[in-house]
Amino acid sequence: MAQTYADVNAMFGDIVKVTPSSKVVGDMALMMVASGLTRAQVEDPATEIAFPESVVQLFRGDIGQPHGGFPVALRREVEKKIGRAVTDYQLASFLMYPKVFLDYARDRAVFGDVGRLPTSVFFYGMEPGQEVTIDLERGKTLIVTLVATSETHEDGTRTVFFELNG
Repeated sequence: MAQTYADVNAMFGDIVKVTPSSKVVGDMALMMVASGLTRAQVEDPATEIAFPESVVQLFRGDIGQPHGGFPVALRREVEKKIGRAVTDYQLASFLMYPKVFLDYARDRAVFGDVGRLPTSVFFYGMEPGQEVTIDLERGKTLIVTLVATSETHEDGTRTVFFELNG
């Protein structure tokens, strides 16, 4: 148990152990021992792990941030995997749900920030003549109208025509 506690402490960046951070390290160590998990397995994104709630709270920032931030080597590893810098929030997301975060980052790189689209447009697309507004940032709204779509091309794609802000 003591070795697992030391491993968790190292994984979490040798955080200062005061309540609640000592509880977080202890909860994770207990979960690892009970589940028979090693540090290597926890650090392997292919391993499915149900993290204790206290660990989720720590990495979500609910109970503060580790002094000096999250371990630099881990941040660099994630940044290398997705090809861009990550915030503390994104690093925490990776730590808790590595596969989900990497899938999200890959899709975001391909499709951009689709979170600004209205839900119905994201799931079902637009019909010709339909107009939607997309808030790009405070005070900056884009009005998008689907004008027309072509027939399906041989490669399975279509040409889509939009009108932006009239």
